[in-house]
Amino acid sequence: MKKQFTAQLGLIGILAIGFMPNFGCQQEKTEQSATTQPTSEPTRSNSGTRLQVLRARLTVLDRQSDPLPGQGDSNHRKIMSGVFTDYVQILLLLEAPDRTNEFEQQTRIIESSARELSNGSMELAADPIIDNGMRALYRALEHITRDEFGNAEPLTTNLADLRQTIDGLDVERGSLHRVQAAVAVRAANRQIHLLTEELAIRIGEGQPAATIFGSSQPAP
Repeated sequence: MKKQFTAQLGLIGILAIGFMPNFGCQQEKTEQSATTQPTSEPTRSNSGTRLQVLRARLTVLDRQSDPLPGQGDSNHRKIMSGVFTDYVQILLLLEAPDRTNEFEQQTRIIESSARELSNGSMELAADPIIDNGMRALYRALEHITRDEFGNAEPLTTNLADLRQTIDGLDVERGSLHRVQAAVAVRAANRQIHLLTEELAIRIGEGQPAATIFGSSQPAP
């Protein structure tokens, strides 16, 4: 009887060990899960970093767009393709993380315009491609100005000026269209500068956007 009782105790012990939770494995899995979690976009988690990257992108954009209008169709296409690429990167920094489908659509149009100008056939007229890209840019900036910055001044005034310059693309072709595109790009750049400095105010840096340029006229 004693041997039978001892055997039963041994069996119970084995079963208990078999059903005992493996805390070591669970801890290892937890640590692995923690290390494999996707990290948030750095420009979103750190507003200072976001602003720093945004200003660096703006410097590149200003330098890229400075030669506009391009000298001839081929050169103009090349410059505008680079400008559109810069716009997409900047828009993604200005917009909130929870981007709308409409905003994503506008950035895709701008990206498509950049590709067509860079890799598309020279037989395709550049003017309509540039028009589509600039209109998509306007809609994206309008969305950001309204939804992210509450239509603050002088953002809305400059946005209206940008709309007029983009509308002017419809009536110009050839070399005059290139000149008008340059005017529209500079108005767009100005709006982005204003949005960037407004963002700086909201995170405790910079000065009010209204004092940066002083008026609705482009900075010299």
